[in-house]
Amino acid sequence: MKKKYNILIVAGEASGDLHGGNLIAAIKEKHDISFFGIGGDHMSNQGVEILYHMRDLAFLGFAEVVRHLPFISRVYRHLDREMKRRRPDMVLLIDYPGFNLRFAKKARQSGFPVFYYISPQVWAWGKNRIKKIAGYVSNMVVILPFEQKFYRNHGIKVKFLGHPLKDILSADTQKGPFLESLNLEPSRPVLGLFPGSREQEVNKILPVMLNTYEKLKNQIDGLQATIGLAPGLSDETIRRHIGREKKSLIVSRDRIYDMMKHCDLALVASGTATLETALLGTPLIVLYRTSPVTYWMGRYLVKLKNISLVNIIAEKQIVPEFIQHRATAENIVPEAVSLLKDRNKRVKMKSDLQEVSARLGSEGAVKRIADAVLLSLQSGTKQ
Repeated sequence: MKKKYNILIVAGEASGDLHGGNLIAAIKEKHDISFFGIGGDHMSNQGVEILYHMRDLAFLGFAEVVRHLPFISRVYRHLDREMKRRRPDMVLLIDYPGFNLRFAKKARQSGFPVFYYISPQVWAWGKNRIKKIAGYVSNMVVILPFEQKFYRNHGIKVKFLGHPLKDILSADTQKGPFLESLNLEPSRPVLGLFPGSREQEVNKILPVMLNTYEKLKNQIDGLQATIGLAPGLSDETIRRHIGREKKSLIVSRDRIYDMMKHCDLALVASGTATLETALLGTPLIVLYRTSPVTYWMGRYLVKLKNISLVNIIAEKQIVPEFIQHRATAENIVPEAVSLLKDRNKRVKMKSDLQEVSARLGSEGAVKRIADAVLLSLQSGTKQ
C-alpha cells in the first residue's frame, strides 16, 4: 500500500498558481497526495487546502511590499505554525522568492525537506544569496536551460527538465472563426494588449497600451484591438481605464492563448506572458512600468541588459523592450508600425522566437517534474 504523503505548497503569483495546479494534477495521476498552503484558483481546483489566496499577496515592487509587511509577517507566522503542527513530508515552493526564500530557511531549521520549483532568479539580482539557497534547498527544478549550470556550479542539486509552458500552451482554433467569435474582422489587423496579472501593474501599463492603440489607428488602416485579462484580475480594473470613448475594444478573459496566437502584434507586460506569446509565435513588444522607488532599486540590484524572458533566453534582444520612462506611446508607435507593416521584420522575429522555443526543451516537462517530486518524497530526502 502506497504511503499517503502531505505537502505544504506555496505559490504567491498567477504564473506559480498555474504551474502549481498543473504539477499537482500530474502528481495525483501517480500518487494520492494531499496539499495545503498558499495558492490560487488553479491549485484550489486540484484540491489544495488554500490557507491564503494568492490574490491577497500579489504585491508589486519594493514600495508596495514594504507597506504590506505587517500582513506578510502574519501570513508567514501562521504558515510556520501550520507547518510545525501538520508535519508535512515536503515543503514545495514555487517561484515567489521574496517570501519563499525566507520560508525555505525556516523549513530547513525545522527539519523539513524543501523542493524548489521555478527557482529564484538570483543569477539576475542576488548572487550573494546563492550560498544560503544551497543550505536551504534539498532539490531544485529550474525552467530556464542556463539555470541548471549556474546552480549546479554552486553545489545545488538541480535539474532542467524542460519548460512547463510547452505542455499547457494550446491555441487550436482557426484564426478566422476565433476572431469572429470576438466580433473582430479577420480581414483587418489585430493588436493584442496584455497588461499583466496584478492590479498595480495594470494601472501603470494599460494606459500606455491604450494610448499606443489610439495613435496606431491613425497609421494602420482598420486596426482593431483586444485586451486579454489575466485570471484574478477584476473587470472593474479594466473598466476604469477603458471609458466610454473606447467601448469598441474587445475585452476577454477566455481563450487567452488563442488571442495571443491570432493577433498580428502583441503589447505585453514583462513577465510570463511574454514567453507565452513568444512560444505561440506572435511578434511582440514588451512594456514595463513600476513605482520610481522599485525601478531604481531594480536598476541597482539587477545586472542584466534585457528584462524580458524572451531576450534573456535568446541571449540577445529579439523583441523590443520599453521600460519605465521609455514606455510611452510616442516611443512604442514607430516600432509597432514597423512590425505591422514590414513583412521581413516580422518573419525574422518569428524565426528568432522559434529558436527560443527550441531552447526550452520538448513537451512532457510537467510529467517529468512530477516524477522528480515523487522521487524526492520516496527517497525521504532530509535536510
